[in-house]
Order: sequence, then C-alpha cells, then structure tokens
Amino acid sequence: MSASDRIELPGSQRELIPGHRRIGDVDPGERVEVTVYLRPRAQTGWVDEQAGLEPASRARPQREQWAERYGAAPDDVEAVERFAAGHGLAVIDVDRARRAVRISGSLEAVAAAFEAQLQGRYDPGDGAAGYRG
Repeated sequence: MSASDRIELPGSQRELIPGHRRIGDVDPGERVEVTVYLRPRAQTGWVDEQAGLEPASRARPQREQWAERYGAAPDDVEAVERFAAGHGLAVIDVDRARRAVRISGSLEAVAAAFEAQLQGRYDPGDGAAGYRG
C-alpha cells in the first residue's frame, strides 16, 4: 500500500499535553500489539433503536449470526493479513464478530507499517496518559 492509498482517520493525530517531561527514547525492538478494527458488513444503526426497547423485546442475534451479518468481511480480514505479512508483522487473533484483528511486531515495524512517528517516552508526573487525543 502506497502513501497515496492511505486515508487519515479523524482523531488519529495526537498532541503532547503541555508539561509532560521527555524521559527517553522508545525501544524500537520492543514487542507491541495493535488492534485494527474493520468496517461492518452492514449498517448497525438498528442497534441504537433496539437499545430504547424493553430488554425482553430486543432482537438478540447469536454471536455467529452477528459475525455473518455485521462482522468483518473475509476479504477485509485477508487484506489486513496481507498488509501485516508485508510489513513483517504477525496476526495473532481475528475476531470477525468484533471486527478486530490483533497484530504483533516490533515497535519499529508497527510504526513503519502505519507511518507513525515515535516521539519518545514521556512522564506526565500525575499518572495520566502523555497524549491528548
């Protein structure tokens, strides 16, 4: 996939929170896991409508039914698997019902695959996350 094929997702950019102190570089060899969420096969807006009904009246598809109707399409899962393999990453779990594919690899390989810029390790000093999103 070339850079021209990529689409930036709204909310994917992060800003450092002022006052956080840089404490060092990241270890590019550190193993990390990321989860890629895929689009649903069909619209799921009806779920919000169901939430307004009494629990006994709500539609309750079984997990397998949900995966077939609304889960990740096999072609989308295969595309992520090819993407991961092409970047030296391993697919460690696929959950079609959740539309989630977990990928593992070195921090360096994950950053390269997703064109992420790693700025370093930061200490917020208050136990909070070091980024604002």
